[in-house]
Amino acid sequence: MTFTGNWSLAHDDRENLDIIEVEAFFRNQLPAGEYPYPFWHNAGKWNDYEKMSTVRFYLNDKGRIFVGTRGKSGNEAARGQYAHVDHEPFQKDQWQWTDDKGQLQPTITLFSARYQPANPHLGRLDQTYRAFAAEMRQASCVGCHSPQNPSDMEQLTLLQTPSHAAGEIDRVIAQVEQKKMPLDDIGMAKEIDPKLRENILKTAQAFRNEVAAADAWEATRPNRGAVAFTTDANKPTAR
Repeated sequence: MTFTGNWSLAHDDRENLDIIEVEAFFRNQLPAGEYPYPFWHNAGKWNDYEKMSTVRFYLNDKGRIFVGTRGKSGNEAARGQYAHVDHEPFQKDQWQWTDDKGQLQPTITLFSARYQPANPHLGRLDQTYRAFAAEMRQASCVGCHSPQNPSDMEQLTLLQTPSHAAGEIDRVIAQVEQKKMPLDDIGMAKEIDPKLRENILKTAQAFRNEVAAADAWEATRPNRGAVAFTTDANKPTAR
């Protein structure tokens, strides 16, 4: 999504909830392999996201967000370049493909949409992710943590690309440390070779360390070339 910086705060007296509404639009012109979810698999879902103009966050009496929703109460004049795009649908359940440049998609290389090309940690990020991914395959993690969601998890965590894994790495480490993952065929936590669990944690922690280092490097350089940021107050800002 892209955000204009416009937001409002309201309170629902009946439910005693605070509601934060943020103006936002769907970034509908990204390469298909860079979306964190396959919106392009369903025309109805794609259109629903294209029509959205706000996101609402609902906070309970402890100040914690417990649900988020999309809405259409934003200013359509602020939509700018994010108007409707006719997107060629992909075949059902085609989760990987080769693009017209011969690149396997979704892309799994060097975090090009997340970090600047000059980030000195890109090489180590790629290496540590691949080591982590190899250990996950040994434990059949990616078989469940993929868009097909064969285990019908209520909260699906995607791990098949570096960007997905980077965003969830703390939770992955906690789940593996607590022996809540991986799961067996009926959805119960299963025992795996202690050495394999140790290797998963070791490679996951190395990957997490590189993600933190790369993020810290980016934080010192506000003009990020890898993502289309803008300082124009009249244009949306990508995040």
